[in-house]
Amino acid sequence: MINALDKFENQINLFEMKSSTSSFEIKKLGPFKCPICKKQVLLKLGMKRRAHFAHISVSECKNARKESKEHYDGKYDLYEYFKRIGGRVYIEKYIDSIQQRPDILVEFNNYVICIEYQCSIIPLPQIIDRTKSYHDISLKVLWILGMNMHLPKSKFTYALNSLAIYCLGNSQHSTLCFYDPSKRIFVKLSSLIAFSPTIFVGMKSSCKIENCTPTQLISQVKMDKNDFVTAWCALKKSYRKKQHLYYKGSFYPLKEHLYTLQIDYLPAVIGVPLACNYLLNEHCIVWQGILFLNFIHSKKIGEMVFEKEISDFFFQQIETGIWRVNVVSHKDISNLENCVENYIHFLEQIGIVKQIKNGKIMKIADAIIPKSFQHALDEDCLAASTAFELLFHTLTDNQTLECY
Repeated sequence: MINALDKFENQINLFEMKSSTSSFEIKKLGPFKCPICKKQVLLKLGMKRRAHFAHISVSECKNARKESKEHYDGKYDLYEYFKRIGGRVYIEKYIDSIQQRPDILVEFNNYVICIEYQCSIIPLPQIIDRTKSYHDISLKVLWILGMNMHLPKSKFTYALNSLAIYCLGNSQHSTLCFYDPSKRIFVKLSSLIAFSPTIFVGMKSSCKIENCTPTQLISQVKMDKNDFVTAWCALKKSYRKKQHLYYKGSFYPLKEHLYTLQIDYLPAVIGVPLACNYLLNEHCIVWQGILFLNFIHSKKIGEMVFEKEISDFFFQQIETGIWRVNVVSHKDISNLENCVENYIHFLEQIGIVKQIKNGKIMKIADAIIPKSFQHALDEDCLAASTAFELLFHTLTDNQTLECY
């Protein structure tokens, strides 16, 4: 912790202590107390870790969090950063009404933002409760993650843990923000689209903290179409090579369908990049495959299907626990409707269906069933290219600092 009360009951903020102030001068202000629980705390002035206060014994106090060197250093950098861009900044300000202490609280002219810098993996319910408590009192919150919260798999492919996916679900522009105090840089993952429950395709960019503007901090960087399609198709190719290994759990019904229909090579319109993919904790090949084979592939050209029929089946799969949903906090579950809508919109764009009035969908063409492995790869590229246009054609560069 950075704040404490001195012997005169004045609050001490170690981030605001002048560098010329000696450790002896600071110690003279003690003994120190925690501003929340009023128990005595020790001033720690080691050479390796930034100066901080610590409770003498194990405490239930909200201020008694264990913090790493990375967290202290990063918190200091972020504190200075938000001061530089014009905010009124408070470190570890305790909000009594919700019994929460954000790492940093920033007041701008029209709104207040809580900044949470999360370097360690903690139970997701704690993150959810903390975020909800801020929303309950109309505070915005920006989660900035430590560099250990994502694992690069290749140039444009990343493995994200449940905390990162939760933060993605609450971001404005499908963007995640990380901070590396050792290099003093912000790292952003933009244009993130889920391929599997943990693997995402996205664009990585970085900016030195001293040069980063608020817009650069949270705005999305549009990924190059060729890079996106290449990365997505590489994942699809890997799946196709190993598809015989995917037969357990929710993959089993899909495998049964394909076997019954004698389809050796999955149609390219199954397993396409959609903005909503992350909402389900299921592989996009599974849920798109089941919907397509059940409701589109099974119809003859000219036959109709109701979108509500597809949606009802989709939500039944979720309600019965067959398909799992990712926790995305305050976002309404109705956003799951986007999964069906986005997929139908893609199928319409690629020329398989046509939306008619009153929620009716007409099948106007059969999907191409690949005849060889290479044919499948070629079709995957065409499908991913079409999906890319739907994903990013509305993106603009005019983004403002807005948190979730």
